[in-house]
Amino acid sequence: MAIKGRVKQDLRIITSVLKIIWSSSKKWTIIRIGLLFIQGLLPLITLFLLKQVIDTIVEISTNQGNEELLDRVILLIGFWTSANIVSAIVTSLSKLITTAQEQALADHIQFLIHNKSVNLDYEYYEDPKYHDTAHRAQNESLSRCTALISSFDSFMKSTISLFGILALIFSLHWSIFLIIIIVVIPSALVRLKYSKKIYLWKKKRTSLNRQSSYFSKVLTGANYAKEIRIFGWGNQFMNDFRRLRRKLFSEKLRIDTLWAKRNSIAGVLEASSIGASYVIIIFQGVGGSITIGSIVMFIQAVQKGQGFLKTAVTAAIGIYEHKMFLEYLFEFLNLKPKYSGVQCSKKIPEEVNHIELQNVNFQYPFTGTNALTNINLSINKSQVVGIVGANGSGKSTLIKLICKLYSTSVGQILVNGISINEFETTDYQRLVTVTFQDFAKYNGSFVKNITGQSAKNESEKFTEASKISGIDKLIESFDSGQKTKLGKLFKGGKELSGGQWQRVALARALYKNSPIIILDEATSQLDGEAESQLINSLHGIKEGKIILLTSHRLTNIIDCDQIVVMGNGKIVGTGTHAQLSSSNQYYKDLFSKQLKFQNLSSPNSQF
Repeated sequence: MAIKGRVKQDLRIITSVLKIIWSSSKKWTIIRIGLLFIQGLLPLITLFLLKQVIDTIVEISTNQGNEELLDRVILLIGFWTSANIVSAIVTSLSKLITTAQEQALADHIQFLIHNKSVNLDYEYYEDPKYHDTAHRAQNESLSRCTALISSFDSFMKSTISLFGILALIFSLHWSIFLIIIIVVIPSALVRLKYSKKIYLWKKKRTSLNRQSSYFSKVLTGANYAKEIRIFGWGNQFMNDFRRLRRKLFSEKLRIDTLWAKRNSIAGVLEASSIGASYVIIIFQGVGGSITIGSIVMFIQAVQKGQGFLKTAVTAAIGIYEHKMFLEYLFEFLNLKPKYSGVQCSKKIPEEVNHIELQNVNFQYPFTGTNALTNINLSINKSQVVGIVGANGSGKSTLIKLICKLYSTSVGQILVNGISINEFETTDYQRLVTVTFQDFAKYNGSFVKNITGQSAKNESEKFTEASKISGIDKLIESFDSGQKTKLGKLFKGGKELSGGQWQRVALARALYKNSPIIILDEATSQLDGEAESQLINSLHGIKEGKIILLTSHRLTNIIDCDQIVVMGNGKIVGTGTHAQLSSSNQYYKDLFSKQLKFQNLSSPNSQF
C-alpha cells in the first residue's frame, strides 16, 4: 500500500506540473509536441536512406556502367540530404519553441509563487519553517520545471526513435537487443540513487543554504554597506560565508564522488556491450547473412539504439528527479491561509463608529508567553488616541492585531459591534491604513510609492496626502515631480533622507484614506517642528475617523482625546493627559524621565 500510495502521489505531482505547463503556454506546447514526433522519426529515415545509399554503391561497383543505379544513388543521396536539412531546420525551430515555452513557464511559476505569498497570513513571515519552504520553492521550481520539459522532450524523442531502432536490431539477432536493454540498468540505478541522495541532502541543508545567502546579502546589500565598513565586519561575514560554503561543498563532493565511482563501473559495462554487439554484427556480415550496407546500418543502429535507450532512461530518471524537487513548489503552493482565506459572511461597514477590544490575549507563534494580556479598550469615531509605553510594552503588537495581521489568541476585537473575524481579511484591511515604524522604501517614483500606481496623479486625495505629510514641496523641487525615481537600486534614482522617506510613507497611509488611521512611531525621523505640524494636521482631519498614534515622544500625545498607557503587555492606564497626570504614577514617571531628558524643570512646567 505504501508503494502504491507513493506512486499515486508521484503521478499527482507530475500531472499537476503538466497542468502548469499547459496553462502557461498552450500554443507552444502543441507545436512542441508536433516537432517532437518529427524529430523522433527523422533518425530512422536517415539511417534507412544511408543503408540504401551504401548498398546501391556496392551494387554499382559490381555492375559497371549501370546508369540507372547511378541515378538511383544520386536520388537517394538527395533524399538523405533533404532529411538532414529538415532535421537541422526542425532542431532550430524546436530550440526557439523551447526558449519561448520555458520563459512563459518561468513567468507563470513566478506568478503562482507571488500570488501565494501575498495571500498568506503575515504570521507565516515570522516562522523560519515558512522561509525554508519558500526558499526551496524559489530556488528549485523555475529550473526544475524547465528541466522537466527538457526531460519530457528527450524521453519522447528517444522513445519514438528507440522503438524503430530496437525493432531493426531485433530483426538481426535477439541477443544484441537483449544486451542493449540489460546493460543500461546499472547506470539507471546509480543515477536514481544519486538523485534521491541529492534531494534529501538539499532538503536537510535548506537552512544552511539560506544562512549563506543571508551572509552574501549582508556583504553585497546597500542596507548593510555603511555599518559593515564602519564596524569592520566585512572579514567576519566573509569568513562566516566561506565556512558554510566549505561545509556544503565538502558534503556534496562526497555524494558526487561516490556517484562518479559507481557511474564509472556502469560505463565500463556499457562500452563492453557495444564491443560484444559489434562482434555479433561482423560475424553476421562475414557469414554473408547481411550486406555491407546492412553492416553499416546495424553498427550505427547499435550506437544510436544504445544512445536513445540511455537518453530515454536518463530522461525518465530526470523526470522522477525533477518531480522530487518540484514537491518543494507544491509544498509551498499548498500552504493554506490560517485567517485570510476563511470565508466570512459579514460585509465591512461603510463607516467605523467604534472599535472595542474585549479581554484580548496574544502570544506570538512558538513563544509560549503572552505579548498582550487582558486588553480591554474602547475607541470611538472622531477620536485621536495616543498609545504610549516603554520599549517592549506591546504597542506595536496591539497595532498588528487591530490591523488583523494576527488573530487574537483569546478574546476578540469588535468593529461596530461585529468581531473582525467575521470579515474577510482583505475586506477588513481596506478599513485600515498604517505607517509602520519599519516602513518600506520602494525603489520607484514618488507617485508609485504613494499610490501604488505609475500614472501621474492629480487627484485632490493625492494633493491632500502630500500636503499633510509635508512631502509636497519636496516633490515640486524635482524637475520630474511625481515621476521622480527614488532609491539608488535603479539608474536615475534619487536617495532621500530618513525623514523624507518617512514623509513618503505617511503620504502613502493618508492617500489610502481609510476610516482607521494608524501611525506607529511614524514621526520618529521628523524634526520637532515638522512633527508638531503633522500632529496638528491629524487632529484637523479626525472627523469621522479613528486615528491611533504610538510614540516615544510623549509631548506628541498631550492633546489626544484618549491616551492608552501600556506596560509589560498590559494596559496600565487610560484617560486624557490631565487625568493620567494626576492619577497614574506610571504615566507621570514616563513624562518625568522624558522631560528631564529634555532639560525641562518639572512635569508640570507645560501642563
